[in-house]
Amino acid sequence: MKYDFNMLSKKLIRIVYGITLILWSVFFSCCSDSPTAPLSSPAPQPVQVDNQTPTVSVVFPVYGAELKADTIYTIIVTAADNKEVACVLVYIDGTLVAAIDTTPYNVFWNTKGKIGYHTITARAYDWTGNYGTSYTVNVKFNNPPLAPSNSSPTDEASGFPLTGSLQWSCSDPDGDSLCYDIYLGTNKYALSPIATNQSARTINPTGLINSTTYFWKVVARDSKEKAISGPIWSFTTNQPPSAASNPYPAEGSIDIATSVSITWDCSDPNGDLLTYDVFWDTNNPPVTLASNGQTTTKYSCTDFSNNTTYYWKVDSKDSKGTITTGPVWSFTVSSGVYSPVMIAVANGTFTLGSTPVVISSFMIDNYEITYELWTEVRTWALNHGYTDLTAGGMCYSTIGTNNPVTQVSWYDVIKWCNARSEKEGLTPVYYSDEIQDAAYRTGEIDINNNSVQWNANGYRLPTEAEWEFAARGGTCSRGYIYSGSNSINNVAWNYYNSSSATHTVGTRSANELGLYDMNGNVSEWCWDWFYNNGNGAYPCGGTVDPKGPPTTQLARIIRGGAIGDEYTVTSRSSCGPVNRLLTYGFRCVKK
Repeated sequence: MKYDFNMLSKKLIRIVYGITLILWSVFFSCCSDSPTAPLSSPAPQPVQVDNQTPTVSVVFPVYGAELKADTIYTIIVTAADNKEVACVLVYIDGTLVAAIDTTPYNVFWNTKGKIGYHTITARAYDWTGNYGTSYTVNVKFNNPPLAPSNSSPTDEASGFPLTGSLQWSCSDPDGDSLCYDIYLGTNKYALSPIATNQSARTINPTGLINSTTYFWKVVARDSKEKAISGPIWSFTTNQPPSAASNPYPAEGSIDIATSVSITWDCSDPNGDLLTYDVFWDTNNPPVTLASNGQTTTKYSCTDFSNNTTYYWKVDSKDSKGTITTGPVWSFTVSSGVYSPVMIAVANGTFTLGSTPVVISSFMIDNYEITYELWTEVRTWALNHGYTDLTAGGMCYSTIGTNNPVTQVSWYDVIKWCNARSEKEGLTPVYYSDEIQDAAYRTGEIDINNNSVQWNANGYRLPTEAEWEFAARGGTCSRGYIYSGSNSINNVAWNYYNSSSATHTVGTRSANELGLYDMNGNVSEWCWDWFYNNGNGAYPCGGTVDPKGPPTTQLARIIRGGAIGDEYTVTSRSSCGPVNRLLTYGFRCVKK
């Protein structure tokens, strides 16, 4: 419908002119000076003034309607008057948009680009100038969603894991529910959809290739089909570091010293340089960052409290910023001296080459003798006739207490075994001569087999055959290369993992019998002389409980290897009995 505002103006002039004539008629009737006598003709009737206003309503859209933008709507208005409606004016947001002088009083409204709230009002006039105004109708147009933002990973991030998650933030100003279409690809200008109509603001893309840059974007749509695209983001993939593993102290360790260096293993599949964040405290999981961005797999902890359990974990981070959180480990601190447990070894047979060797049952310490236990027994011994027992040492260790004692000679060791026996009220095993009337307590005496009470209940060194039988796992042996495993790092502090220092006993895995450190940590003195026949024949002294050469030779047997070695259960070495070497220690056996 075409609205002629000139014609509307003329109609309004006619309305005003009609009102003026009525007013003049009333005026002249009241002011006439003619005689008051009745005339022969009927008296003129008074002019009826129209004081009733038209009624007008906006029928469509209704109050509070939610409309779609970019649509042409028909605004429908109804109007009525006691005589006649002259015209209807329609206002949108207070601006006159149409003047209509004939029914229907409809207006076409193009809502292109409209958003938010708008008002519609109508006004109707009659021919006498009366007018009525409709209630104001409020309508709302749907707002589009806000553009997706806050991408995770951040734009241009490196180090995105191949199994990582893409995330973003998005909301709708009208509170409408949203769904998302996600696009991904290596070509910024040719992205492919990987998900449509999903409600979650996260997705785990599949099939990613390592060391590749990907581009991605998210298109958000509301329930009224308003859509908006987020920016194009990018990330570069990277395989994360492995989780820290192989902890020292081992998980659940007890009797750890009040100062200890924790260590772990870690690697990166891409060969990236790694740094580590170390957390430890008494919380599970730990929350205290003890070391940030260190490059070594070792951290020294001090000032632990006795009888307290501590928890620790290591987060590994590669050079591309990818972080892998390690598991939580624990250990319990005690400043007390380790007391080794004697493990029963049942009688059995093992084969050396093609020679079967029979071993009678015996008991063996599950741990190597610690520096603390050595010191405890030595202190007693110095007050009970043992005048020259050396103080011993702990090799290069700065890791903590309860490490194996070192720098003890073969002579020191067998005297200490006698002292341990006497301290506990047991019968000493070693004597100064064949008469066996004086326990060996001082000096450096080359005692031989006939100076030993083999059936005494005191402590002694294992024979070489006893040591090997126990290291193999006795009658429980599974045939491992090392004592308890085919992987040396599982059971031994050795050349590859020791950092050139001894460690607290019992912190690698045990073998089949529950014996710790039979390989690695320190090399262990055995009873036997090394036979000086050019090849150190073994077994020597028979095949039933062999005890080595019966007479004095140049060196005593050493087994197990130390922190700088890679010894198996069959590896052998020897050393002069007088030597106090940095990596030589021992453990005891008894009947």
